[in-house]
Amino acid sequence: MGSTDVALLGVLIFLGLGLSWFAIRVNMILWRLGAALSWFSIGVLIWTNELGTDLTDPWTYAVGLALFVMIIAVLQLQMKTDVAHERSVRGKIGGYPGAESESWTTWGPKKSGKGGKPGARERQTAYREKIRGSSKK
Repeated sequence: MGSTDVALLGVLIFLGLGLSWFAIRVNMILWRLGAALSWFSIGVLIWTNELGTDLTDPWTYAVGLALFVMIIAVLQLQMKTDVAHERSVRGKIGGYPGAESESWTTWGPKKSGKGGKPGARERQTAYREKIRGSSKK
């Protein structure tokens, strides 16, 4: 590895750590994808032997595994944020279809007569009856 290779690797690791830290602080998918791509680019540089690495060295496999874990860890943050968002939107503990707080019978259009607002079908039927009633007069 030459001095420019070490400098490039250092800059990419610093970039990956910085973007990963920022991805933790800010809940935006763009920063998380940037962090994952920076870790991926380090892996590509190692795999393609651009940094003078030899794939037969055991440390190359260890670094590759660590980079793979970093990619998954950064993207896992987005999954955690999406699950928390779904939980807050649904307002229930389960947060996913089939949880104890949500039944498959509640999916689809809501039926009238359960104390809720009339649905689109009920409003259309009432309007149709109103039009038919006014046309008969």
